[in-house]
Amino acid sequence: MRWFRPGSGWYNSTMLSTIRKHNYQIALGSVYPFDSHIPSSRFATRHILWNARPGSIILLHDYGLRGERTILALSVILPELNRRGFRTVTLSELLEFQPEDP
Repeated sequence: MRWFRPGSGWYNSTMLSTIRKHNYQIALGSVYPFDSHIPSSRFATRHILWNARPGSIILLHDYGLRGERTILALSVILPELNRRGFRTVTLSELLEFQPEDP
């Protein structure tokens, strides 16, 4: 499966038509630490750890200085989420996930 995330989460019917035509699935995020506007890996880390839930899609940027901040944030975030019992999966794996029946 191929994924497309529209910049800033903005899209319209023409974009959706083109996305479908090329067999992409659209994906947005559910935990956005405003890393494109707030240049703080500490803020991003705290925001993500406060808001992450099972099935969350965390959105971080990786270009230039933002990428350096992302690396710093992830070096704290990933071990902590792992400690909490979360696991990191691709969007395709997340879509296929079926919780166990009680």
